[in-house]
Amino acid sequence: MKITELYNDVINENLDYEYKAELNPEKPMNWAKTIVGYANGKGGVMFVGVSNDGEAFGLNIEEIDRTKNLVARINDRNIFPHARVQYSMRSVDDNAEHFVLGVHVLQADSILRYREGDYNEKVFTKGDGYALPATPEEIIALAKRKYGVDNETTDIIYDEANWTEYIDLCKEYRDDPQPPTLKELQNEEIVSKDGYVKSGLLMFKDGYDGEDTLICCRLWRGKKKTGAVLDSDRFRGSLANVFKNTIKFIERNTKTVLESYVMKNSIIIYDSIKKGNDETEFIDTDDFITDLCSFCTLEKQGNFLYAKYANGKTKYYTSKPQIGFTTENTLKLYASYRLYVPIYFDGIYMRTVIIKTTVKINLDERI
Repeated sequence: MKITELYNDVINENLDYEYKAELNPEKPMNWAKTIVGYANGKGGVMFVGVSNDGEAFGLNIEEIDRTKNLVARINDRNIFPHARVQYSMRSVDDNAEHFVLGVHVLQADSILRYREGDYNEKVFTKGDGYALPATPEEIIALAKRKYGVDNETTDIIYDEANWTEYIDLCKEYRDDPQPPTLKELQNEEIVSKDGYVKSGLLMFKDGYDGEDTLICCRLWRGKKKTGAVLDSDRFRGSLANVFKNTIKFIERNTKTVLESYVMKNSIIIYDSIKKGNDETEFIDTDDFITDLCSFCTLEKQGNFLYAKYANGKTKYYTSKPQIGFTTENTLKLYASYRLYVPIYFDGIYMRTVIIKTTVKINLDERI
């Protein structure tokens, strides 16, 4: 029997309907992503007991019960917020021994994601007969539709002279070191077609003084934030300026540890200079990394150092620093590493920003 004989309005798999022969409890994401995709869209129905070509062979009552319990368990454990689901059954034989189970997923009011483990979350959107992980742009579009969030057009004309900090930031961190053109900003919907700035870009404007860019930085002794505050600062203004000041805060505390490292390893450095080495790269960094982890409350895992929230979620992480020094006229020590900062939107992971960092100190007065 074809599924179209049971449901006259079902023609084939599309944005509204999808067929599953069964739901595998060992690989729940393979089918749960369809539920998430429907909930993030306009809703839809997943038919269980139907082959890919639309043949409705059905499930017996015991299989129906197990499938419904499986959906409920995965919805409770892995889908957040939980999907709203309803069921229907239609017999495929005269004796009513086998049924097609319809899993009706209702449209959600918020963005649903599928969670594997503690912090690995994915947002799915529904395509024509399939569900795929949403891109950052699709996630933002979902938020606009569901929450009414809009990057509104202001009455301010875009002028490069008023966004110098933003342009400098783009030139430093973009793959293309050239400043973004007006056409690029318009294509990204940052500036309207007639040249007016969208509200999001206002926060990057030189001299911006809104409260919504405020960042508070604190360096605590201890992971539970119950010890002394070793360093703190507050930054506000244009987002480009706030970003740079935040990076300087991190570099400042790395520099403190680097200076301490020099004091502890002065004999090694002095012996190297005495032997005529103009440059010694990759000094044994174990002591420095140990001090850095202690001072900045980082956890060493493999080749990375992690800063985490109290619940274990990653704030940011760095590559293991490489330490070296030069002795051209004066002793200069440096620590080079990459800083990885996860970016979240509405609590959903979007992408990771990678910042190349080199901290240098001049130690001529210590020789």
